[in-house]
Amino acid sequence: MLEIHHTGTVPSVLDTAWEAVASGQLNVFDSILAAAQTAGRGQYHRNWHSPEGNLYAALRLPSTPPFLGTESAVAVGAWIADALNKAGYPAFLKWPNDIALLFENGPSKICGILLEERGGIVIAGIGMNIAHCPDVSILRDGATLPAGTLSQAATVYGLTQPTVENLWNLLLKNIYSSYTSTIGQLCAWKPTATQRLLWHGQPVTLADGEKQVSGILVDVGPSGELILETDGTRQSFLRGSIVSCG
Repeated sequence: MLEIHHTGTVPSVLDTAWEAVASGQLNVFDSILAAAQTAGRGQYHRNWHSPEGNLYAALRLPSTPPFLGTESAVAVGAWIADALNKAGYPAFLKWPNDIALLFENGPSKICGILLEERGGIVIAGIGMNIAHCPDVSILRDGATLPAGTLSQAATVYGLTQPTVENLWNLLLKNIYSSYTSTIGQLCAWKPTATQRLLWHGQPVTLADGEKQVSGILVDVGPSGELILETDGTRQSFLRGSIVSCG
């Protein structure tokens, strides 16, 4: 149970996990923890900056709710943010699949989550900046948050920076316990997602391609959708990127 397979530098920790699944070596809630990646990928197959010293993990999840629907990344993100908060870090879920920490000058992204499903098998790729983060010059065009690190936050908040191994154990155990303690409970992840939702109750703009909608970020829905209130009307969105208008 909760077996962690350690590896050195790999092209992609997600690809390594899929290879382990194919060979029968990765059971549900087993994970791969890589030292670094040379071809890591993020959302929309963007390259992921992956130097040694950060966390690169792939976790096989049960093929059951909330991991099979559109709410999957939101649920995983909520439980990761919850784990960091329990450790003293002011972490929030930036819908739909990023984690941000609060600093004096505002939030900074420290973690991205990418879920992949193949043949009914679900794997979550989780990358977190611990010691390093991308320089602003190499961030993708349109990035809505600057990048930060857990190390910076530890210094600001007077915390002891965990090792990669200890941090992954912290996150993994919270995801596992949050899931197993709520099996069969509909939308059990949602109160945590609402509580840890970045810009909750504040004005934001959601961009999806050329379409942009501004409104108050009201909540996330049962399918992980973002709910905005615009001119007294609530609208739901399953994709897009949000930025604060405050």
